[in-house]
Amino acid sequence: MWLALNDLAVDPEIRQNYEINNLRKDTLQRLKRHLNDTLIDQIPPLIDLQRVIEEIGLADVQGTLSKSILLIEQVPEIREKILEETDFEALAAKQAETILVEDEDAKREEYLRIANMLSSMAEYINDNDENININLK
Repeated sequence: MWLALNDLAVDPEIRQNYEINNLRKDTLQRLKRHLNDTLIDQIPPLIDLQRVIEEIGLADVQGTLSKSILLIEQVPEIREKILEETDFEALAAKQAETILVEDEDAKREEYLRIANMLSSMAEYINDNDENININLK
């Protein structure tokens, strides 16, 4: 999603065909709060999106909608690929062996693994709490 928005806002050829009106400007401005340092570190091309959003915020835009030649169509390629390439029966069998076990030792081992994972996450959050912005809306 972020890369698609990046292409929409940053690519000069697409920007020519995509009119930025007040509604679209306001929508893009609302994205600024989500463009934090962590996200930009994970997806470096978003630096350009952040710059363009700042430029659009400073620009004076028209308030009316005009007919746009840009058409975006959703294509469920990822879902189709997952459905085609995944052997769900084998996946269910593996989960039944590892997750749905009746053996107490295996359950205890799984609980310890989950507890270790959660404690590692808690330590990371405590060590980096000033850099972490969690939105629970």
